[in-house]
Amino acid sequence: NLLGGTLGAAGGTYSNGLFIVGDGVQSATLKSIAGGTLNFTNGLLVTNNATLMALGTVNGWGYGVVIAADGTLLGSGTVKDSPIGVVITNGAIFSPGTNTTGLLTIGGSNLTWNAGGIYRCEITNISYGPSLGWDLMNVSSQLNLANGPGFVIKLDSMSGSPAAGFNPNQDYGLRILNYGAQNGFVAPSFTIDTNAFPGSTGSWTVSNQNNSLYLQY
Repeated sequence: NLLGGTLGAAGGTYSNGLFIVGDGVQSATLKSIAGGTLNFTNGLLVTNNATLMALGTVNGWGYGVVIAADGTLLGSGTVKDSPIGVVITNGAIFSPGTNTTGLLTIGGSNLTWNAGGIYRCEITNISYGPSLGWDLMNVSSQLNLANGPGFVIKLDSMSGSPAAGFNPNQDYGLRILNYGAQNGFVAPSFTIDTNAFPGSTGSWTVSNQNNSLYLQY
C-alpha cells in the first residue's frame, strides 16, 4: 500500500490483497508510467486526499478500481477492470490529462459514475477540439450513471480567464465523453459548475447523442 508521498512505477503486479492509495490523512499519488502496466490482482482503492495518475495502463483484474470521496483519478492512459469496472463514488473527482487537457480511457470495462461524483472538465481552447482544447473521457464499455440526480461537471479554464476562442454569445456543443453503451442518463440529473470558467453568461446543459455526452451552451 502507499500511505503517503508519490510513487511512480513503469510496471509490475501487486497480489497481496487490495492495494490502497492513501491513509485518509496524508497526500498520496500513485503514478503509472506511460508505456507500462500496473496490475492489481485484488483491486485498487484510492482514498480521500489521494490520486491515481494513469499515464500508462492500470488493471484492477476483476476486483474494481474505486475512487473514494475526495480521491482523484486523472491522466492520459488507460484504466481497466472487469466485471466491476472503475467506480467514481460520491465526492470523488475524475479528470483527463494531468494539469492540462487530455484523453483518459476506461478500457474494456464499465465506468460507474455515482451521484455526487465530479467530472473536472478542463476547457482551454474552443478551437482545438476534444482532448486538445477540452477534456475527453473514452469509456469503451458501459457508462453507468448511478443513484442520480446529482452528477457534477466542473468546468475549468485553468487560467482564471475565459477559454481561448470562447464567445459567450455563440452556441457550442462540446463532446466530453464517449461510451459503448449507457444506463441511467437523464439530462436534468447533471449540475454544471462554472465557478472556474469565467466569461460564461449563458446556461450549460448535457445532452446524449450518438454514444456520447455533450456539453451544450
